Amino acid sequence: MTVDKGRFTQRIELFESQRNDVQSYFDKGIQELKERSVKGAKLLEEQQKKEEEFVAEAYKEAYESYITPYEMVKLGVGDFFFFHNFFMKNVGGFMETFNWRYGQCFFNLLMDHNARVGEMLRGSIRDPYHKDEVSEELWDFLMDNWEEK
Repeated sequence: MTVDKGRFTQRIELFESQRNDVQSYFDKGIQELKERSVKGAKLLEEQQKKEEEFVAEAYKEAYESYITPYEMVKLGVGDFFFFHNFFMKNVGGFMETFNWRYGQCFFNLLMDHNARVGEMLRGSIRDPYHKDEVSEELWDFLMDNWEEK
């Protein structure tokens, strides 16, 4: 059996060429994924910074406009009326910034201010998380149960 070196060389060159094309294809795909991940990380960083700035400003304004440092010590930060005023003043901004529904915004802020009452509501018939409104009955429930008895 004789080996045709010319044909063998052609096959090797063809294989090398195809291997380079496949490698180039995957290299381009990996480069595109890297670029997307860098862009995504930058967008995520910007969104997180925007959220942090909004929350900091909302709480700063709330504390400055609603309650003096003396009253804060006297009432405690967990005052029901503070939460009510804070929520009513900032609900639109939180909904827009975090892309939350009304009830979701209410529940998430409630968990920050009084997790005990939030846990009482979680999964109950009153739970506002998936609703687009917060009923007067729920506000009454909050006021009645805000402080531990």
